[in-house]
Amino acid sequence: MYIDFYGRKTVDRPSTGYFEKTLDGIWISNNPSLPVDEIMSSLEDINLKLLQRLFSDPSGFWDALATFDFDLLQAGLDPEARAGRDQFNDFFKSASGDAQKLIFYYSVRGYNHAAQNMLKHVIISLGDAYELLSNENLEEKVPLAVQSHGGEHYRNLTSPTCHRIWERLSYCIEKVISFLDFLSKYIAELSAMDGKKVTGRLNTSSVTFGGWRKIKLAKDTALTNQTDDLRMLMVLRDETVHNGTLDHFSRIYEHAVDSTVQARFLLIPDHDAGRILTAAGRRRFFHQDNHLNAILPTAIHRVLDDTRLSLRTIDERMPTIWTDPSAYFDRHKEVHEALNAAGEIGAFVKFSAKSS
Repeated sequence: MYIDFYGRKTVDRPSTGYFEKTLDGIWISNNPSLPVDEIMSSLEDINLKLLQRLFSDPSGFWDALATFDFDLLQAGLDPEARAGRDQFNDFFKSASGDAQKLIFYYSVRGYNHAAQNMLKHVIISLGDAYELLSNENLEEKVPLAVQSHGGEHYRNLTSPTCHRIWERLSYCIEKVISFLDFLSKYIAELSAMDGKKVTGRLNTSSVTFGGWRKIKLAKDTALTNQTDDLRMLMVLRDETVHNGTLDHFSRIYEHAVDSTVQARFLLIPDHDAGRILTAAGRRRFFHQDNHLNAILPTAIHRVLDDTRLSLRTIDERMPTIWTDPSAYFDRHKEVHEALNAAGEIGAFVKFSAKSS
């Protein structure tokens, strides 16, 4: 089963953009397909290089971790960590060099994980929006035959389902930019490590994607030259944040012949080079007939593809220090196997150290 970008559900694979349902029930964008796996893999590769810059060999990391209190390590990151702020501060004042490196590593890795988590939310919410768009009837309580005007006609709807579609698409737009913000914080921390004493403190809380081109490791990467698609998403993100939705009424337009729906679409204002056209304080001209549902998956794909290329460049710029990383993966093989298995099903894993 497939859903095209206009909400048409079919058993035949569309020739243009469409969503396909996976075995776990998620509708995933195809043609274009989003480079999510490649981005996740690059983030994990970069994370391992971060660890190498902190510990000259894998045993140094594992030895330090073996003596560290789990709750102190996860304080402020994991909601199940029992350490309080005062307890953490008291410990931090006298923490050893290796302890501060561990605190720094897990704090920075938190940006990495936040970015990955936001990307997963984008993928799921995007599919949910188009699944709703493909519903047989968006006005659940009124049969399509009753809604029909006869012959070919267009109309706009503002039902609760329409609001949910707008909400999911707006969420996707916001989270794509938030993903880039957290990615910027992460890369900024990696860039700031050069020539500085590593402590457990982070200094990039105010960094956003707007400063990407100023980040050392990010300079001259694919994301530096903002495409029209990226600018458009940033503008639409501002619209959703400040106005609640892209349009005041969250309308969805429906093209029908008698009581048979042919296609559905959502309008966004006229724009040029990624910027909404304005005149005399007005920002809502619709002469271009821009359909958000037809534009958004491709725009997200182009932004994420630039992200993929940028992360690959950043990975290449970071030095490889461990000559044999297998020592990192093999020392506690069961830990990595459990984490990989949990990642496959989205489970949360918490390890507790036990004395022998």
